[in-house]
Amino acid sequence: MVYYYTTFLSIGIDGKGIAILRYKDFDVTLMIGKTAATYLQSEIYGLHETIRIGESAADIHEIKLYNRDEVTLLSMLPTNNPMLYEAQAFSRMIEMNDHITAEKYLYLSKQLNRESSKPS
Repeated sequence: MVYYYTTFLSIGIDGKGIAILRYKDFDVTLMIGKTAATYLQSEIYGLHETIRIGESAADIHEIKLYNRDEVTLLSMLPTNNPMLYEAQAFSRMIEMNDHITAEKYLYLSKQLNRESSKPS
């Protein structure tokens, strides 16, 4: 089962939320947000292991597996450009002449800019 509790922005998109993924033998809880920030590390707990995700899950630079007294680096070096994946998506829209997706993203970008410029 999946449960998702969201906080919607006034433009109708979700700004943050909590997802609970229920499996037969365990649960996973995710706190997700475009409009919220944390300074805590993200961790995934196993029976005898913990996976720790660097400083921020949104900007992953380092992932380590802790198994009792052993620490293993799981991550690769990040790209130099933090917008690489956005640039690749933009490139695909151009190459595929995908006007529908481009218009959708343009509309959402304008709405987000209006929302973020409102006084809080």
